[in-house]
Amino acid sequence: ASAVVVLRPAQLMSSKVAEMLPTEVATAAGLKYLGFDPADVDEVVAFADISDPAAPPAYGLTMKFNKPFKGSSIPQEARAHAQLGELNGKKYLQSQHPMLPSFYGPNNKTLVVAPDETLRQMVEAQGQSPGGPILDRVRQAPAGSDLYVAVDVASLRPMLGMYLGMAKTQAPPDFQPFFDLPNFITAAELTVNLSGPGPTSLVAHANDEAAAEQVMTLIADANQKYQANLKAQLAEQAASEDPIERAFAQYAERVSAKWMTPFMPTRDGASLTLFHREGLDESQKTMLVAAIGIAAAMGLPATMSAREAARRVQAANHMKQIMLAFHNYHSMRRTLPAHASYSDDGKPLLSWRVHILPFVEGGHQYNQFHLDEPWDSEHNKTLIAQMPEVYTNPNLPLEPGKTNYLAIVGKECAFDGSKTGLGFQNITDGTSKTIAFVEADPAQAVEWTKPDDLEFNPDDPKAGLGNVRPGGWNAAFCDGSVQFISDNVDPQVLKALFTRAGGEVVDVPRAAPAPPAAQDRYEFRAR
Repeated sequence: ASAVVVLRPAQLMSSKVAEMLPTEVATAAGLKYLGFDPADVDEVVAFADISDPAAPPAYGLTMKFNKPFKGSSIPQEARAHAQLGELNGKKYLQSQHPMLPSFYGPNNKTLVVAPDETLRQMVEAQGQSPGGPILDRVRQAPAGSDLYVAVDVASLRPMLGMYLGMAKTQAPPDFQPFFDLPNFITAAELTVNLSGPGPTSLVAHANDEAAAEQVMTLIADANQKYQANLKAQLAEQAASEDPIERAFAQYAERVSAKWMTPFMPTRDGASLTLFHREGLDESQKTMLVAAIGIAAAMGLPATMSAREAARRVQAANHMKQIMLAFHNYHSMRRTLPAHASYSDDGKPLLSWRVHILPFVEGGHQYNQFHLDEPWDSEHNKTLIAQMPEVYTNPNLPLEPGKTNYLAIVGKECAFDGSKTGLGFQNITDGTSKTIAFVEADPAQAVEWTKPDDLEFNPDDPKAGLGNVRPGGWNAAFCDGSVQFISDNVDPQVLKALFTRAGGEVVDVPRAAPAPPAAQDRYEFRAR
């Protein structure tokens, strides 16, 4: 592992300091997303290995409960990707996705959560005592702490070097030396004790004493430069014609000796202690916990917003890849794919999602299909589990093999339901003002190979849409762009966007490029 976290929720939430913690939020979130109250968890041990930038991360965690725990209480959304399996003679929820977790209970008070391959390695290793830099530090850590975190910085250097190396070239010269800090540090440990008298500390371990001294020198230089810059700013402010600005400069200079005192670590050999308190008194604990609680409460909306923005952008990227495949398909065949292929007697066989496989790097999969058989034939249904990543939606934990990327199908749409596809020349309203496919509601999701999509309803064009993400849903336009459609969009405008040749004049605003978390929802207005 490159990082290990040990947390004792029940110990912390039952202590006196819990009065200042957002325990109500923790309980509500635990029951909603995990199926249990964190106050019922004695200990969580989690690990992650992200040391290889080219490999998918490995992770896992073990939870020990203070009362019997039933796997059936795990919410359906959290286990939709898993099916019943058997491991080490016990029934468990086996993940059907390589990166999503399986759920295994070795006894009725323990739950192990990890990707299936990692889980099997963990079960096989029961009773062994493997070594390693992180495990050795965990074993030496004080027992019973509320929180303990150990990070093997040395194992992360390849990944950190890749990102920090790029950032270093863009940083001001004064800051560039700090990008080399991971080369001097081998590990870091954080210990927090709020419910008991144990130490609360943050310690970094350098490669050796010489490296530790280099870190001390870097921090001292940074402090001197910071003080010099601040003095220059205060001198400029002290010369201001505004008496309030001059007074503030005098105040800042008077107190700077206290609040600008360098936060220098203490060095003991190759170890650097950045913070250490053998026991926090009640007032210190109260202030610290209150600050953590308030910061968590204030940061929760921003964190959720950022996560949603990231999911939305990832889904949009998948949809753009699919639209690029449509355009490449059109370039080769002069038409878009039909919504389905058909048998000689007129029965639909396979979805358009199968027929664009060669254009989404799925040529090998495409060659495995029996194109003259329906999607659920004995042979073709074995390929449902091999759904390409591009058809997954990061907002939805759908059953394996299901997708909610559905074409809008209707006589007036880009997919008209006929046996042959239309060309861009048939989209007379303009490709930039005609929607090809959407991310539909979870209830509309289908097996990706099934020739089933979202039927256009001119009387209710919003049917089957609006329950994927907060505020709206993504739509892929025939020009290859992906737009976010507000839930408040005028139904008549949406009807115009779903039809290819209605002759309506629709104003589709284009948003300026922005960071994913700051992108605004698109609003559509008819004119």
